[in-house]
Amino acid sequence: MPMKSIKGKLSLILMTAMAVILMVVLWGITSLWGQIASYQELISNEAKNQAAILRIQAEFKTQVQEWKNVLLRGSDPNKLDKYWAGFQKQEASIQKNISTLSQSLSERAQSSDQYKGSKVISLVNSFAKVHKEMGIAYRKGFEDFKQAGFKSEVGDKAVSGIDRAPTKLLSEASTEIDTLMQAGAAESLTQSETVIISCIVLVGLGLILSIGIFMVLTNRIIVRPVQTLTRDLSLLAQGDFSQPVTFTSSDDIGELANSARSMQENMVSVISTLIGAARQAADAAQNLAKTSASARENVNEQKNQTDQVAAAINEMATTVRDVSMNAQAAADSAKEADHQAKSGHSVVNSTIETIESLASEVERASTVIEALAVDSNSIGGILDVIRGIAEQTNLLALNAAIEAARAGDQGRGFAVVADEVRSLAQRTQESTEEIQQMIEKLQSGAQDAVSVMDSGKSQVKLSVEKAADTGEALANIEQAVSAINDMNIQIASAAEEQSAVAEEINLNVTAISHSTEVTVENSESIESVSREVAELSSQFQSITQRFKV
Repeated sequence: MPMKSIKGKLSLILMTAMAVILMVVLWGITSLWGQIASYQELISNEAKNQAAILRIQAEFKTQVQEWKNVLLRGSDPNKLDKYWAGFQKQEASIQKNISTLSQSLSERAQSSDQYKGSKVISLVNSFAKVHKEMGIAYRKGFEDFKQAGFKSEVGDKAVSGIDRAPTKLLSEASTEIDTLMQAGAAESLTQSETVIISCIVLVGLGLILSIGIFMVLTNRIIVRPVQTLTRDLSLLAQGDFSQPVTFTSSDDIGELANSARSMQENMVSVISTLIGAARQAADAAQNLAKTSASARENVNEQKNQTDQVAAAINEMATTVRDVSMNAQAAADSAKEADHQAKSGHSVVNSTIETIESLASEVERASTVIEALAVDSNSIGGILDVIRGIAEQTNLLALNAAIEAARAGDQGRGFAVVADEVRSLAQRTQESTEEIQQMIEKLQSGAQDAVSVMDSGKSQVKLSVEKAADTGEALANIEQAVSAINDMNIQIASAAEEQSAVAEEINLNVTAISHSTEVTVENSESIESVSREVAELSSQFQSITQRFKV
């Protein structure tokens, strides 16, 4: 099962290093144990050899003592045989033991280089040879002792000083074995020290190798991936989301890279949406500015046309007053009435044309105001779009701030940007609410203007009808001058009614002109707000341009 966590990989590396060191330590312990076993074997063998020599020395002393017993107590035949038998027994035991020791030393020499150059074997062999010769001498002395009538001086003289050489050989052999034992111990100690030093060196090398392998694997498993991921996260922190997080792994760093990759994909989606929203907001702001400018131009044109209507109404009122004066003057003279009737007919025709022109202008003004109302509604729809974009931007900025908060220190810079975006979105919403209030005022004024224009159209229609009646009356005047006095009364009455209607129309036109001025001011306010929205959209685009996707 693969180690997917960094802890598992580091544990595997450490266990491998510990296994290597443990193997080295086990090798050292095994080697030391072999040296200890070899030393124990050396001590055991040398101790056995040393014990054999000491035993031979003791037996040799006993043999010499038995010879002295023979000399001192041999005068008694019973004791003589006893002590001579003891002497021969010790001699046989010494020969047997010396033979066994010689064979043991020979075998030891075959397995140990120290014995190959040692003189202990030659000393033992020399002792065996001298001991045999000494036995011959003791037997000759024993015969001399018996022949001399058991005189101890004769027997002692025959073997005087004969035991010194064997004793010296045994002492030298014992000393040589001690020397070999010390040399073997020194060699074993040297080998043990060599093993210990080798073990320390190997452990040191194992540690160095383990540390090197640990550093290499750590650099490969942790340092390099962390550096790669740090570089990618630095790009993300700088706002560059165009470079993908390419590092992949099955360990903890890989999971962190996957989380960073998911965050990058989410942020790319959010920022792309913000950029699109910024572009839409900029386009909407430009369209709003164009619409506001066009509405302002239309309202200015409406105001000019309304001023013209007011001038025409004033002119009509003057004409009506002239008609009234002419009607009164017609009572004084029929001829003058006929002339005035013709003049009045001409004036009435002009009045009808003027009123019809007024009706046309009023109709156009009504159409313009209705279009203004429709445009105001369109502006309201655009503001709804802007408000929706601002709300969506605020939500996206909030989500971005949350994601940045989750990212910790790496997302701190992006959190600041997200706060700025939220602030801009909030300001956009506030500006949108102000524009909405202004547009509602503009729509209310436009509705009032439409109502007034509808009333004006009715009055103009009535004026047209009255002017038509006046024309018919003047035609009757032309046909029948005789009835001019009666008709003058009707004309005077009609002129008064026309004057009242003209005055009412003049008041309505004045109200329309005032509403138009208010509409112009509102259009200018809308245009100013549109410029502010365009500026905010430009700032929004500048902020979103900091990011690369």
